Amino acid sequence: MSSGAHAEVILLGKTAYIYGDDKAVKSYFQLSTTDPAKFANKWLSLTASSSNFADVTSAVTLQSDFQSVTIPGVLKEGKPVELNGQLAVPISGTIPQTASNATIKATLYVSKSLPVLPLEFHLASATETYVVTWSQWGHSVVLAAPKNARPLANPAT
Repeated sequence: MSSGAHAEVILLGKTAYIYGDDKAVKSYFQLSTTDPAKFANKWLSLTASSSNFADVTSAVTLQSDFQSVTIPGVLKEGKPVELNGQLAVPISGTIPQTASNATIKATLYVSKSLPVLPLEFHLASATETYVVTWSQWGHSVVLAAPKNARPLANPAT
């Protein structure tokens, strides 16, 4: 996450289970700006009827990962590097500065072997770094609701 925030989101049907530090609670989950520690470092659950549900769950799909950023202009293919024990090809470009954002360097690392799959995506400006990692392609994923998740009917405070 950006700004040093760390968070996890598990989406099971119409319930989202969220866990994050103070910064994630305040900036990513937008649960509390007055007392983020109240919700930090605890598993919380949000149902689809919660006002925060759409904001929290809109960024947890593979589709949302790739819809969020377009790298305009010329892309550069770099030399293969090892990422988590796998050979990866970096593809880099620059997102120009706008009135609301600084210039951002973007690098997508894809597997060198077939099938070509995304492995990591890095966005970096002068003040922030954002990294998304994908792994275990082709393996089954078993998700379970965290034990002792605290339901949040109306988390805004």
